[in-house]
Amino acid sequence: MPPPDITEKIAMAVRHLKRAAEVYGEYIGVRSMRSHLPWYIKGQRGAAAMRNQINQLEKVSEIEALLWQ
Repeated sequence: MPPPDITEKIAMAVRHLKRAAEVYGEYIGVRSMRSHLPWYIKGQRGAAAMRNQINQLEKVSEIEALLWQ
């Protein structure tokens, strides 16, 4: 199988983020996903800047909007 494209990676990252927030609550879920999300965006243009922004955000909706930019 071919590797997933960036759209598929972002879709999976958003599902993972939302599920973490459901299981642990938004506060803990977002913080725990800060270590996982860089793997989803690795190799994408602007990934380093995006990682810095993710570490500043506190809501699922904010991170989701950033990922889909």
